[in-house]
Amino acid sequence: MQASINAAGTTPEVQAVLGRTDAELRADVDESNRWTAVGDEGRGLLKELDAANLVRRQRIGLASLQTYQVCRQLARDGRHATRLAAHIAEMKRLNRFGRARRKPAEPELDPLKQQPAKE
Repeated sequence: MQASINAAGTTPEVQAVLGRTDAELRADVDESNRWTAVGDEGRGLLKELDAANLVRRQRIGLASLQTYQVCRQLARDGRHATRLAAHIAEMKRLNRFGRARRKPAEPELDPLKQQPAKE
């Protein structure tokens, strides 16, 4: 790149074809380098924002797990059971990370009769 800029500055004919002087090309290189630094800073800022948001999500997840456990413990007491039962059921239903319950296996169908196969 530097060699081509130097060559552009040697004759006015090359500059006429390019429509730019060697000084303008050097200014573009300098500006490009500065914007590269800005991009690096922006990427660093984005990484920090993502890391901070991850910590927030982890804190929220911990608070959710603690809430679930406290509600389960309070529900053992009859005074709180009726108020918390629906909430506990909803938290169980929405839990994406808990154990998946297996569905009972369906019997194989006889392809000709569409009825369960006899063994």
